[in-house]
Amino acid sequence: GNYTEIHTQTHQFIVCSNLLKLEKQWSVFGFQRIHRSFLVNIHWIEQFNTKEVSVNGIGLPISSPYKSDLIARLNPIRRRN
Repeated sequence: GNYTEIHTQTHQFIVCSNLLKLEKQWSVFGFQRIHRSFLVNIHWIEQFNTKEVSVNGIGLPISSPYKSDLIARLNPIRRRN
């Protein structure tokens, strides 16, 4: 439906919105779609490989349709660090 569960380091929220809408609104703040069910803030990604990202110690899957966009967005960040 149009409800999305949001997890932060300390809280969980349920908002009346879908991921596509949140993705469009929050992309300027560093959020990136990695799976049809997951949107993550790329600044909080601790580790990643071709199959998953780790955020706050939790592994989240990366699906093929979103992989190239994620890698393209992460590369400039990784070069700065």
